Amino acid sequence: MRILSKFRDYYDGGLSHGHDDSISFFRETALFCDGAEGADKLPEYASFLAHLPASWTVYRRGIEEVVLRPFIVAFCGKMYPGIEGWTRAASGAYGTAFIYRPDELSAFMKNHDLAGAQADGDEKRSKTQGLFFAFLDKGVSSSLTDFFVGRREAVVVAHHYGSGSAQAVTLNAQLKSFEFFRVLDPFQAFQELSMFFGNILAPESRPMVSIEDKYRIAQAGFDKRSFRKAPSKR
Repeated sequence: MRILSKFRDYYDGGLSHGHDDSISFFRETALFCDGAEGADKLPEYASFLAHLPASWTVYRRGIEEVVLRPFIVAFCGKMYPGIEGWTRAASGAYGTAFIYRPDELSAFMKNHDLAGAQADGDEKRSKTQGLFFAFLDKGVSSSLTDFFVGRREAVVVAHHYGSGSAQAVTLNAQLKSFEFFRVLDPFQAFQELSMFFGNILAPESRPMVSIEDKYRIAQAGFDKRSFRKAPSKR
């Protein structure tokens, strides 16, 4: 598989293991979000965005601001939920962590003392925490596989845009920026992409050639008398 792109991603190294030049991945990034170019395409991804929880902001005056923003990576028809943990200390220092497993979320919350932080009331905090753990643990419905295969889209990310709660979709996002290499290593990711474009989409990109029966018979070494009873001698 060839990758035609203006940027590099972490799995591009898979090309060094050999590739099939008859398969191409045209990797051009596009952002679909309210208020941005391409906003009219956002409704097409409504079924995808429906699985994206709202972001959660925790303010602790004089100590730290923490924002948890869920996202979903749709990669080769499979869904991978994640959470971006964004922090800003009182000193002004920023930090970002990408979380893909419930135990990573537990560690992040413990490190930033989120269990005891105030976030619009204890009831909402408890409900939101439970939602995020379930989001990572149970994953996202696989029913979206056919949706992305049908659209021929191998890399799509649903996420929150900017500092607000607006939902957005990025087509062919750079997965290195989401630390997706912790989910699939470079070789695994490249192999998944090669199979997606080479196997799943093969019937459309390489249609079968229809051959008439008379030519199939000739290829097999038969002729028009092969399936008839030889005339008897009288």
